[in-house]
Amino acid sequence: MDEFLNHAWRANKIYTSTDASVPFYPDLLALLLACDEKNLDEFMALDEFKRILKKLQIGLDIFSIQSAQLATLKALNEAKISNDELARYLVKLRDENIIGAEKFDFLAGLISKNQGESVAKISHVKPKDHFHKNLDFLNEINEKASRLDSEKAFIEALCAAKKRSNETLFNIAVSGVINSGKSTLLNALLNKAVLGTSNVPETINLTILKHDKNSHARVNFYSIDELASLGISSENLPSNSVDIGIDEIKNYTSSSSKTANLVKSVELYDDLELLKNNVCIIDTPGIDDAVVLREQITTNFMRECDLLAHLMNASQSATQKDAHFLRSCLENSHIVRVAIVLTHADTLNAKELHDTLSYTKKAIGEQINGVEIDYFVLSAKSYLEGGSNSGVEEFKEHLYEVLFGKNSKKSAIILSSYQKELQNILSSKLEATKGEILSLQALSLELEKLQNEQADIKNAINENFTRLENFSQNELKKLENENVQNIYKIGLETLLQSLNDKVKSEIDYCKNKKQSLNFDRLTQIAKTTLRDGVAALMREARNETLVQTRSCEQNIALSFEGFAVSKGEVFSINDFLEQMGVKLEFSELLAEFRAKISSKNEPSEALLSLRENLFKDQKISHFCEILVRHEKEQLEKRIKAYEAAQKEALNKRLDALNSKLDELNLQNQSSLLKLKEKSALQDEICSLLTELKDVQ
Repeated sequence: MDEFLNHAWRANKIYTSTDASVPFYPDLLALLLACDEKNLDEFMALDEFKRILKKLQIGLDIFSIQSAQLATLKALNEAKISNDELARYLVKLRDENIIGAEKFDFLAGLISKNQGESVAKISHVKPKDHFHKNLDFLNEINEKASRLDSEKAFIEALCAAKKRSNETLFNIAVSGVINSGKSTLLNALLNKAVLGTSNVPETINLTILKHDKNSHARVNFYSIDELASLGISSENLPSNSVDIGIDEIKNYTSSSSKTANLVKSVELYDDLELLKNNVCIIDTPGIDDAVVLREQITTNFMRECDLLAHLMNASQSATQKDAHFLRSCLENSHIVRVAIVLTHADTLNAKELHDTLSYTKKAIGEQINGVEIDYFVLSAKSYLEGGSNSGVEEFKEHLYEVLFGKNSKKSAIILSSYQKELQNILSSKLEATKGEILSLQALSLELEKLQNEQADIKNAINENFTRLENFSQNELKKLENENVQNIYKIGLETLLQSLNDKVKSEIDYCKNKKQSLNFDRLTQIAKTTLRDGVAALMREARNETLVQTRSCEQNIALSFEGFAVSKGEVFSINDFLEQMGVKLEFSELLAEFRAKISSKNEPSEALLSLRENLFKDQKISHFCEILVRHEKEQLEKRIKAYEAAQKEALNKRLDALNSKLDELNLQNQSSLLKLKEKSALQDEICSLLTELKDVQ
């Protein structure tokens, strides 16, 4: 390890914690080992590296990083981490140019050296059984899952699943007639003399053996009613249960004990190898116990067991009592395997043992059906005395295989249930995470939608109104219609010609009648003709201009939503002319007309002068231009009003959008980080669900 620190950190090597530990993520640990004094600042600037340190539960400082690196090397050395997997990810780092060839060669050599040491260390270690190998794998997935999210319900579900699967008891019931050698065999299996043995009945009450690092026992006593049914006096009965030291067991279970008849059961706790992994052994009273209640208690316990080891003295095997007891135990029980154990094998020769075993198989086989039965011949006494070929080790291996082997039904059920429970927990978390991702993405979509709307509004303000101005100018030009002007001027000429005809007709009439000219009448004829005629021409021009104005408005309304066409209202030409400042009095013009026609009695010069003066009046002769200019001004006002209203509405919407966008941008900054985290969480959950499929 000093070699690694000197190479990676040189002068920056510091004292590190020896208590550090790291979770097993080979891809992340490979990157962790690649960190050194040369790339530390570069790595620490990366958010992804910070996320990796957080996932590995490593602080953002050089002390924590170096401690975790040494913990990784230590785990490699102890074969807790796969050298091959770590090496594979180092190759990937090299191929992606994250580490150079020199760094790769150093780390690969270091791992190779650790691999040789770890192989030597584990060469004499017995490989884990099928059940615990898969259970550890599921626990590892559970541990990885617990680091994904700190949500209380999620963590509690994982803890509950682990507790259920890891604390399920595997119950072995040991039964047999009195003096069948149960206590001696159990002492041999446990490699410790924890139960009393003798040639007289010792185990007269139920003893339950469980694992605990601290050796102790709990003695449970019969109730007063139970003692009464047994016909035993309850005088001096202790409390319901008593906790005692393990060395005091004989004082309660041996037949010589004064309290033996008061004891219902004994729970014995010890740090014994066979009891580890939640193995619970029920050492039953002799099945030929004369006390019916104790025998019933034994039978009830049997129904909750996974394996029954029934002992028979090789010299007295396969009695009717044995067969009856086995049938009774197997009825309505969970027992799927039975081991018939012939004890005291050291008291018979080889031929006698062979004959006894054959007889036992035949006798039991005829009586018991529907359950798998294994047969063993052993001598616990020989084993405890150090003898070889006692059969105890083989029987112990059988127990492990039945409970934890690949064909163990209970192990398979536990593993399958644990696997499915983890799948359900992770799947539920995955669905919840997907929902959160969709919610966060919805915020981004809403933000994008509002940003697009904001851009459209700005575009409308900057471009649409420019288009409106250009469009409206083109429409306004249409009002400058020379045809209307020409019609109006022709109408004036026609009007003057009509006046000329009327005046001459009046003069001719007077001459024919030899009457004097009535100049008042001639003046009135001229006044009436001009006033009514010009008013009619102006009305016609006004109507035509209004038609053209409505057409312009309609064209604008078709291209620009919300623009309203003005209503076609009936108007008074006189009111309009007054509004325009046009008066059809013709006072000066008529006065001059009267004067000239009076002096010469000749209308031609007077009419010519009247024509010239009429066309000199700009408000009369250029009425169409004035009219068009007026209508254009009115239409421009409506366009400007429309533009102002539209801009005001758009600006109000833009202000509201800007306010909403400011709010969403703040939310989005946070949501983007959350989205990144949730997406990473989704990937990790999917990865764990894939790993779960590897359970065999």
